[in-house]
Amino acid sequence: MKMRISIWGDYACPYCYIGETYLQRAIKELGVEDKIEYDLNAFQIDLDAPKSTKNTNAALLAYEKAMPLSKANAAYDHVKTLGKAAGLTINEATAYNTNTMDAHRMV
Repeated sequence: MKMRISIWGDYACPYCYIGETYLQRAIKELGVEDKIEYDLNAFQIDLDAPKSTKNTNAALLAYEKAMPLSKANAAYDHVKTLGKAAGLTINEATAYNTNTMDAHRMV
């Protein structure tokens, strides 16, 4: 009997992507590919996100928290560092927070 792991995440969530990357790596490094199966399930984090936007995540954070754009960009450095440690290039500050419902429908 295989161990089954269900992952719930949003395509726009960098933490979901980083976590899945570590899970895949651990399964491979432990050599248990034949003992574990996992499935990805859609979970929309921001139901109110617009379908399109002209504002980056950092610009949106700066506006919502009334902070300088430079401070908002710096706030995303932690995500960038976590991604780099996982071997990923993630620049959440310059990404655009859009509604992911259409992407979830395709799964």
